[in-house]
Amino acid sequence: MIEAIRAALAQRDGTRVVHWLGDDAAVVRADALAVTSIDVMVEGTHFRLGQATPADVGHRALAAALSDLAAMGATPGEAYLGLVIPPALPDVAVLALHEGAETLAAATGTTIAGGDLVAGPVLTVAVTVVGWAGADQPLVAREVGQQPVPDTVRLAVLPDRAGPVA
Repeated sequence: MIEAIRAALAQRDGTRVVHWLGDDAAVVRADALAVTSIDVMVEGTHFRLGQATPADVGHRALAAALSDLAAMGATPGEAYLGLVIPPALPDVAVLALHEGAETLAAATGTTIAGGDLVAGPVLTVAVTVVGWAGADQPLVAREVGQQPVPDTVRLAVLPDRAGPVA
């Protein structure tokens, strides 16, 4: 499965990634500031297979995480996909989920640099993204209690391929 996933993903030109899939950990050349976000989606809560394809789920999960970087003003860099895979989910669906995420990764210049696969009772997709900013690049920093960035800003940055969330 790891080799099939590696074949479905691509390392971008000019990427900061030195070592990626298949190693114990990704090695990335840093910029002045790293902006990190984690999003988790659980089948039955955030999506329903059948209403969304596995490719849609992968796309949507990565989009949710990348939208947090966009809201902060960071340039997308790397993504890491952690999947809890139920026994009934076929390998072809796991691969399709990665391919859906890769389609968006390619469009945004993001490299899916690693992740994890474990067995469990329900499909769960955890996406960690790292964005980068130079020391002089303005970021949108909000203090606790301030108003969030409007969804119109988030939605303008990343297309919503999978439709409404369950």
